[in-house]
Order: sequence, then C-alpha cells, then structure tokens
Amino acid sequence: DLTDCWLHIKLTKQTGEMILINADVISSRSEVVMRFEGYALKRFRPKTEQMNQPARTAVKNTGAPISAGSLTDDIRSYVLG
Repeated sequence: DLTDCWLHIKLTKQTGEMILINADVISSRSEVVMRFEGYALKRFRPKTEQMNQPARTAVKNTGAPISAGSLTDDIRSYVLG
C-alpha cells in the first residue's frame, strides 16, 4: 500500500521548450518502488502564441545544486512563460 511516499526528481536536461527528468518514488520504508527515467515535459503554448514567438533554445546550466523551491519556480516559469 503506497499512501505515503517521497518523490526524488533529478533534472537531467532543460531547453527552451522541454525539460527532461528522472524520478524515483520512495516508500515510507525508504524503498524505491518505482523509477521513471527520461520523462519529458513539454511547454504548453496556445496556438496563437506559437505563431508569434520563436522557440527558445538556451540551456540553463549554472552548475549549482537545485533546491526543491527553485525547481518548482523554474518549472512554473517554464510552463507558464
């Protein structure tokens, strides 16, 4: 029964249109019960916005560790623009 768990997410790649992550689902007994590798999230753009804006291609890689808060903020700004 997996009612309580942790999710460990590692950002593996980020471009202007997509992020690629690996994620482990960890049970309350500290066991990895599921692993996702190469999971891709693509930015949502309404059709009118797609036509008016060029794709961003810059890759963000500061080399600094990513905290849960900053990753959440990065994902939110990436998805919402």
